[in-house]
Amino acid sequence: MEDYSQLVQEVVQPGIMETVFNKKIEDLKVLMTADQGIYGGASITRPIRTSVSSNAAAYTKSDVDPVAGTFVGTEATWTKLYYHTTAEVSGIDISQAQGGGQTSIANLIQDAVAIETEAMWEVIFDAFLAQLLADIDSSGTAYSDASLNRSTYATLASTENTTDTPITLALLQAHSNSVRLNKKCGPKSGYTWMMETAVYERFEPLAGIQLTHNIDAGAQGIAAGQGQINTWNGERVVSPTGMTTGSIYYARQQDMKYKIHRPLTVEQVPSERDSAKFVVRVGINNWVENPGFCGKMLSKD
Repeated sequence: MEDYSQLVQEVVQPGIMETVFNKKIEDLKVLMTADQGIYGGASITRPIRTSVSSNAAAYTKSDVDPVAGTFVGTEATWTKLYYHTTAEVSGIDISQAQGGGQTSIANLIQDAVAIETEAMWEVIFDAFLAQLLADIDSSGTAYSDASLNRSTYATLASTENTTDTPITLALLQAHSNSVRLNKKCGPKSGYTWMMETAVYERFEPLAGIQLTHNIDAGAQGIAAGQGQINTWNGERVVSPTGMTTGSIYYARQQDMKYKIHRPLTVEQVPSERDSAKFVVRVGINNWVENPGFCGKMLSKD
């Protein structure tokens, strides 16, 4: 089979980056923040604040410099994850595309690689959701691959509601208050509700009652209208595909991080039959840096 390495590097890989991968990353940026760190070795290592104290106070003319507060930290780690997939184009299909020149062959290869890259991204995003579920936790189990115990470090324990119960707006509001107000962790505008599809479908009509608006229709009277609910109570609402049934995550975008630690590559490899084979690889991780400022609700219906 002919060597298409140059075609892959000059046409196919840039095309996949533009039409598939970068679009997925743009979607991801809506939920998470890109980490700019450089991490050598097999793990991503992040400093984590476990406790802090301050001697801030009012003072008078007789003041003296206060004693500095204390800061206690540790390191969390996440083993770097890598993903790959393979696209294969038969020699017969390539032969039949010859009439259109290199452009037709490049399109044929790119279509095959694009399909596999989409499939690989589904695996990646499933892993992202699983990592969110693991990091936003309140139990004594380990946080990150460094096995930091949440009982030892209370700031690593999130706010949870795991009771099997129907979703209500009051329940969501109480959960939001428990996460934000009790831990003094910032305004609502920094938070996102991530709702599993079935939960969102139950939430939407409840929130719609609050958001329904009236439109002056002149002589025809008053018409009621309601669009899809993307925000509620000052906070963003999204419903990603693939979440565990009945689950809700409540987290700040600044705490949900992702890192591409190995760029996407497309490489032709021997196929040992009448075909051209291409392997797609990428290294990417996600994690939650301040789980104590996040919340999780499970078994909601």
